[in-house]
Amino acid sequence: DDCVLTAGAGKAVLGDLLPERMVVRYANGPLLEILDTSVQSVANFESNLRGKSGTFPALMPGSPAVVVGELGKGRVVLISPHIEDKPAHGDLFRALVCWAAGADPGPRP
Repeated sequence: DDCVLTAGAGKAVLGDLLPERMVVRYANGPLLEILDTSVQSVANFESNLRGKSGTFPALMPGSPAVVVGELGKGRVVLISPHIEDKPAHGDLFRALVCWAAGADPGPRP
């Protein structure tokens, strides 16, 4: 199912590569929770697709969909929905991989 994501507080990590709002595929991926100040939400769920309608509390809206953080000497990216399936989000996915690798996530030359 398609779901809507909105830019989170971690937008500064990717700058203009992250749209303010985007539609991506969600296939019952995990719901993420930030428990450490070194982790930032890059994008948050706006949609509520978790569970059968009306049978679960609305946990998705506002919860992190894409988070980034640093751990030890490395970087970590966790992505719940499938941003990789839509060509329109290819630069975003590439930028997240570059950021995790410590490379500049900026646009391709």
